[in-house]
Amino acid sequence: LKEYFELVKDTGIVTNIELKTGINPYPGIEEKTLAMIDEFGLRDQIIISSFNHYSVMRFKELAPEMPCGFLEESWIIGVVDYAKKHGATMINLHQGGMLNENINYPFRVAPKLKEHVQKAHEMGMRYKMYYTVRELSNYCAEIWAFRALGSEIYAEDPRAVEIADHFLGSSSRKSVCQAEGT
Repeated sequence: LKEYFELVKDTGIVTNIELKTGINPYPGIEEKTLAMIDEFGLRDQIIISSFNHYSVMRFKELAPEMPCGFLEESWIIGVVDYAKKHGATMINLHQGGMLNENINYPFRVAPKLKEHVQKAHEMGMRYKMYYTVRELSNYCAEIWAFRALGSEIYAEDPRAVEIADHFLGSSSRKSVCQAEGT
């Protein structure tokens, strides 16, 4: 994180930092992350988010002025009201719930999604869509163009990536690195 902060500190780039506290709580991670943000003077360039909403709320107590969002992949009833009540300034929609069944392709339920986004905006919150080229589903029309580019689109270090493709049998799945013979 320090190396990244060093790289972006004078650029004005806004970065979302996801606190990976969903499975392991990592006591003190909120304080340590804020200390590093302050070390580089980046409070106005950082958004904090996590699937662990308690972690986001702890961070919000430390830095109430900083934007914080709940990563959301569940079927929470009234998620916009829930996020606002607990101090989030945005909702980051992930896949796997009623509004985004397939990663990177939430448009199958666009009218319902539009209602949620409008409500969030009316309540002064932002609504972000989780989109990453390293986790595409075959429901995403652009998958075929991305697949044609091989490792160019997936990552700088192709050894860290496995193509998830339901058209390949599990025995045929190979990392990009293996597929290219490197």
